[in-house]
Amino acid sequence: MALFSELADLYTETGMAEEGVALYKQAYSLEKQVSGQESPLLALHLQKLGSAYERQGKMEAASLTLEEAGHVLESAYGADHPEVLALRRRLG
Repeated sequence: MALFSELADLYTETGMAEEGVALYKQAYSLEKQVSGQESPLLALHLQKLGSAYERQGKMEAASLTLEEAGHVLESAYGADHPEVLALRRRLG
């Protein structure tokens, strides 16, 4: 899963956002199967996917994806965890 995510990072950073999005989705799906729906690693993949959507100008998809990441983080860590609060600030 890390390999997919790292390759997605590379694609996204080099302007190949569509390929990056596809790999982030694949990393997310694999992580969900392996770690379960409340794994903080799922939230990481979702945050990266949301950022890739932002780079593409797909703001609605980005917002929905980042909100889902927030729900995962909140389930894993609780509502007052710094990562949850940071993501909430990002979503404004």
